[in-house]
Parts: sequence; C-alpha cells; structure tokens
Amino acid sequence: MSYLVLARKWRPQTFGDVVGQEHVTRVLQNAIRTGRLSHAYLFSGPRGVGKTSVARILAKAINCEKGITPEPCNECSNCQAITSGRFPDVVEIDGASNRGIENVRNLQESITYRPIKGRSRIFIIDEVHMLTTEAFNALLKTLEEPPPHVHFVFATTEIHKVLPTVLSRCQRFEFRRIATNVIADHLRRICKAENFNVPDNVIEALASEADGSLRDAETLLEQVVAFQGEDIADEELLNLLGIVDQTTLLEAVEAILSSDHPRCVEIAQKVYERGIDGSRFCARLLEIFHELLLLKLSRNKLPPDQKRTIASRLGSLIEEIDVDQLQIYYELLLRATEQARRSSEPRFVVEATLLKIASVPRLIAIPQIVRALKDGKSVTVTQSIDAISERGTPHLTIQKPKGREEIPHSEPKLPPIDPLDPAKSWKHFVGWIDTQDPILGTALNESTIEVLNEKRWKLTVLSVYTSLLQQEEKQKKLLDFIRQFFGIQDLSLDIDENGKKKKSNGPASEAQDATYNNVKAELKQTVMNDPVVKDVLEILGARVVDIRPVKKVLKNSVIADGSESPAETEEK
Repeated sequence: MSYLVLARKWRPQTFGDVVGQEHVTRVLQNAIRTGRLSHAYLFSGPRGVGKTSVARILAKAINCEKGITPEPCNECSNCQAITSGRFPDVVEIDGASNRGIENVRNLQESITYRPIKGRSRIFIIDEVHMLTTEAFNALLKTLEEPPPHVHFVFATTEIHKVLPTVLSRCQRFEFRRIATNVIADHLRRICKAENFNVPDNVIEALASEADGSLRDAETLLEQVVAFQGEDIADEELLNLLGIVDQTTLLEAVEAILSSDHPRCVEIAQKVYERGIDGSRFCARLLEIFHELLLLKLSRNKLPPDQKRTIASRLGSLIEEIDVDQLQIYYELLLRATEQARRSSEPRFVVEATLLKIASVPRLIAIPQIVRALKDGKSVTVTQSIDAISERGTPHLTIQKPKGREEIPHSEPKLPPIDPLDPAKSWKHFVGWIDTQDPILGTALNESTIEVLNEKRWKLTVLSVYTSLLQQEEKQKKLLDFIRQFFGIQDLSLDIDENGKKKKSNGPASEAQDATYNNVKAELKQTVMNDPVVKDVLEILGARVVDIRPVKKVLKNSVIADGSESPAETEEK
C-alpha cells in the first residue's frame, strides 16, 4: 500500500473526531436528530480547519446504511465508499476549475437524477467563491428550491466574495481558527499513536507556526518526522523548517524590556539568516505582547486555554512594565507586521521595529510630564524613568519654564493685582493661562491689554491669532480666566484684529505678508519632517496645533510679526 500523509491519515471520520469546531458539529448533530436538515449549507473559515472533512462526515451521516445518524458507523459499504471518494451519490466539485456557467448547467442537469445507492445526493463545492457571477446567478433558482433528494454543501475561505443572494439561501457556519494548545494536544496524540519521538518544545513551536490550521500543523509534523533518522538538534531542526522558536522570541522580549539595542540588532540578523519570514516574526512577537497585556490586565491570571503559552513563562518580566508600555509595543508591532509583509526588505523593518520598541521606555513618562507642566509644576524624574536610569538611560530633570508662574494667591512675590491697570500683571496672567490652556496661552504670547473703561478692555494680539481668539468658545474661556485672575465679574473684551502688525495697503505690505507666509510654510515642513517630532506624534498619538517662528529674522524677510521693514531687517 502506498504511503498516506498524516493530514489524510488523521482526517476526522466522525463528528466526534473533529478538532476545535464543536459549535458546528453539535448543531449539525442536533439537526440530524430532529430531522431538520437544510438543503444548503455554507462552511466558511481559514484553511485547514475541517470544512471539507465535516462536509464528508455529514454526507456519511445522511447516507449511512444503518440509517440517518448523528455519528456514521464508518463500517458499512456506503460510509467506506464515501471515505475513499468512490460513492456515486456524493459529488465533490472544485470551484476553482469548474467556475463557469457551462459547469453550473451540467450540474443542474445531474441534479434531477435520483440517488443510485444512498438516500440523498450530496454536492460539495469547495472554494465556492471562485465561481463567476454568472455561474452564481444560474445556480440561484436550483439552490433555493432543489429536489428533495439533494443537499448542497459549499466551502470557502473568502466568504466576502460570495454573493449575498447565495448567502441568504444557505445555513452558514463559521469555522474558527483552532487554539494553539488544542493543536499541540492533537499533535501529541499523533506522536503517541505513531511512535514519533518529537520533543515537546518542538511540538509547541509547530502548533504556534500553524496559525490555527490543523492541516498545516500535521504537515509540519511530517517534515519533522522526515528528519528523525538524522542526528539533528531541536534548534537546528526548527532552522531547517524556518519556524520561529520560543527561545528566539523570549530573547527578543528580554532585549526589548532591557533596552539592549545591540542585542536587538543581533536578533534581527539571526531571524534573517535563519530564513524566517519577517512579517511572521513580528506577528509572533505581537502574540506574546498581547498575552503579556492580558496577564497584566488580569493580574497575572490567564484563561485556562492559555496556561501553556509562552506568556505564562514571563511572569518575572511582567513587573518591569506597565499597561501603557504594552499598548505602545502592541501598536508598533501591529504596524510592523503589515509593513514587513509589503516591504521588499523585511529584515530592515524587523531591525528598525525592535530598536524603536526598545527605545520606547525613555518616552513613557512624557504624558505625566505634560500633565505636570500644565499644572505649573517642576518635574523631577517619574518612577518609570527612574527604572530606566538604572539600565543606563540618562537621568532626566525637567524644570518649570520661566514666565509660567503659579496662580497669584500661591506666589506672594507677584505684584498686587489692579483690575484698573491690568498691564502690570498681564505677563503673569499669560504665564498662568499657559499652564491651564497651552493653546490659549500661545495665542496670548506677545499680546498687550488696554483698559477702555471699568467694564471694557481692549486686547491686542498678533494678527495670526485674531481668528482663533474671535471664536466664541475661546473668548468665553478667556473671559472666565480673566474673572478668576483679576476678580472682575462683568467684563467685555475687544480684540484688535491687526495685532502688532502695522497697517499697510501698499505693495510692500503685501510682499511682506507673502514672504512671511512662505517662510512659515517652509518652517512647518521642516518641523514636520524632523524625526523627533515624528516619533512623538506616532508614540503619543499627538497632533501639531501650531508652528510659528520665534524671534527669528531672515535677511530681506520679516519672520516674527511683520512689524519691521526690509530695510530695518537688513541693518540687523
């Protein structure tokens, strides 16, 4: 007898043999028991999870000589003929090679014939999404009202390509990816039954590499068995198969958590030399950090089906990181997985990703720093940055910026506040607003105030900010801050639309405006292309509110506020 590969030899022959699809087999068995079998079923899901196998088992259950039964006997001639693919009343069709309208017409003609040996004729169409639109449309009427002796079973890996009109005529079952630990248990049963001596760490690596496909796992196991006659170490065996082993993944996690950049480069090179797919490596690393995140959120308690995963072995490393860090790692790896899949040089994507993730802890305290600065406080190294400093990262101390003082009643050195002469305390007011609302504080920078009367003030700002301050919401917020700071309850505010810029209706003024706008646009492009700015925006999910020159004069151009003429600029 010719050799039979493991995937065929261990193909399930009863509903009880099906691995990881209990939600499907239970419903089908109940339908058989109650006599509620549908005329059309649609099985969808990833490759190698049992769609075609369940379709054949259903055909045996319907045509078994012992009667319609939830579990076929696999002993009668009908069951054995269906198992070997020789039963005339079970027709398997490849949708990829029989996708045209002529093939569907031939199918429609054969449907009218009565069963030869069985009770019903079963038509199994694999990869049904490959049928053309015309073929689908030709099949619709027959699919909706087939003869009573006919059952259709469609299987597809791309359910989104199946027409809605077909979906509405079928009972749909979604086959799931099989859990890694379930695949590993199945591989162990095969090894025990076949007397294969395969190390447990290799079995777990095969189960993870299969990515939920039992057929892929059985094929990988067969490749491992092919090397059993040779003296090959476990690591070398995984290298031959191009599989990401747990040791390499664990080394990558440790290098990331310890910010060991040279080690990250070595691991990326190792992955490349072993021929491991860069996208697959990032995806496996993503799985680990996902499980670490679950560990952290569940306070080191994993669900039962994850107890044997690699994350359960990293308990000591969990204490070094918090949820915010893990979320950043997770997002960066999610992007890297897709980038490596599309890149012509995935090795560099892997290397850059490991280095970037290993550098993330230095930035993890930035949100706390920003919140502290908004409160007008000095910041001296948060706890997470202290931990990083112990690993060699420079110690950071951030002082409160000059001019951003506390609220006056907490700073006795501030001058007395006079509501009738606010110019004396205006700079202190602007510094305080900067700690409460940085956008509003930036808009008030370089501003002046003038009292028109007891109930009316005039605010003069840079022209670039007049439109912002004329917004009703911003004006209301500004008046609220003025009331808090100066103690004035009833006040109206006039905003000078010209700011500090001189009025000029001549060509020179228009040229200055154009030059100012051009230089500012160039400055914005330069800032947005800066690598540091890009990293901050990406890691923190931030956005740029405004970019403006700060007291900088370019020859023959007015950069700061347009208050000087070109001649005055040249003199400076």
